[in-house]
Amino acid sequence: MSFSTTKHLLVLDDDPDILALIASAAQLSGFSVYTTTEPDDFFNNIDQCNPDIAIIDLVMPKQDGVEILQRLANDTSHRPLLVITSGAGGRVLDAAKRIANELGLEVAGLLSKPFRISSIRDLLAKETYPSRDSSSFAVNPSEHHNPPHTFSPDELVSAISKKQLVAYYQPKVCSRTGDLKGFEALARWQHPEYGLVLPDSFVGAMENAQCIWEMTTEITRQALTFINNLNRDDLHISVNLSAKLLDRSDLVEFMTATCAEYDIPTDRVIFEITESSTNDNTSIALSMLTRLRVKGFRLSIDDFGVGYSSLIYLSRFPFSEIKVDKSFVHRLEHSDEAAKIIKTIVALGQGLSLEVVAEGIETADQLEILSAYGCDTIQGFYVSRPLPPEEMRLWIDNYQPLKVSL
Repeated sequence: MSFSTTKHLLVLDDDPDILALIASAAQLSGFSVYTTTEPDDFFNNIDQCNPDIAIIDLVMPKQDGVEILQRLANDTSHRPLLVITSGAGGRVLDAAKRIANELGLEVAGLLSKPFRISSIRDLLAKETYPSRDSSSFAVNPSEHHNPPHTFSPDELVSAISKKQLVAYYQPKVCSRTGDLKGFEALARWQHPEYGLVLPDSFVGAMENAQCIWEMTTEITRQALTFINNLNRDDLHISVNLSAKLLDRSDLVEFMTATCAEYDIPTDRVIFEITESSTNDNTSIALSMLTRLRVKGFRLSIDDFGVGYSSLIYLSRFPFSEIKVDKSFVHRLEHSDEAAKIIKTIVALGQGLSLEVVAEGIETADQLEILSAYGCDTIQGFYVSRPLPPEEMRLWIDNYQPLKVSL
């Protein structure tokens, strides 16, 4: 079967009335529509018609929606944007979206049954879907998420000695005024064969190979150089600090001396520590983090809420900032659960006099909601993707503060 327009929608649902409702709304939105109640027919049309969007019901008699998602990920070369529907409740829809994302599928929206025809039309009206087409949200195509092999210790040591590790910078801005507040320094590996390798592919290996200290000192020096060259004393710099380093006796002395070397006050430096990577020896970590705070450094608990001991970790250590994990932010617009979690984190931060930062912001709606919740700071592709220092300086020169209509 062929479609006559450029926008193609494929729908799988076992309820003929629902199929008719969706088809009517989609046609009014300019889509050519094919509907079916049969999974095999659905997949035949995936292969033949290459639809732009597919709507899948989770509750199906022959194969449930999770099985459909798994089959779509494993057995087809074409992967349309997905809309998932169900009458099983919001938490089930949220779980299905997480499953789809983990399978490498892109979910454009969720529809909880019963829904109105206007809900379908509103969702399909977003068919421009920034995450699919907009270069402003796209990751730099030179960045490679999946190098073809695990790096050996020798390769890691060589990367450090040859100065292949570079810092990219992502701005952090005030959620209410849009004013620039600072940056996070993010490690990249400028690999001679694979291009720009992202940290998920090498930081863990650096820790295991016991060269994470050398990597951290190199990125710290680059970050302090960058912030010093801006000649703006109102901006801070955040650097990721592995919990594996919290037992180093020279950590505090090195960081303090390096700030003095670059003439950067310690209170302009934030160390971000991931909760899920906490050092097992909490007494040593407590001593080290407290010493850093005594020296004036600020501390951020990264990926807050995704570990098993967030509140214990927060109460034990002297943090000055909470970073809301991006997994909650990405679900914010379609998940009551994610919204309530973020509200709780913001209230917790306010109650403890902590700065609250939300990362992973990709849309104007997310910015508006987070600002309304009282989140202090945002960062993400909606503001800017991470950039090398020379490009970030150009970005700063041309930046116009984001407008938030509250």
